[in-house]
Amino acid sequence: MDQLEANLVSLEVTLGPSKLDMLGEAGALAPEYPGWMLPQSGAARAGLLRTGEVPVAH
Repeated sequence: MDQLEANLVSLEVTLGPSKLDMLGEAGALAPEYPGWMLPQSGAARAGLLRTGEVPVAH
């Protein structure tokens, strides 16, 4: 019964937008392939178009 009462009290907690954003950032998953690669390849392509040189891989 104590656990039920404690759980019911938690229903009264209200989180504001900034706290919800913090929780969202903390629980965000790392991007999976190819998601993490797309910005990198896009930047390399933009550099190639801008300079005409192939960027050096690190």
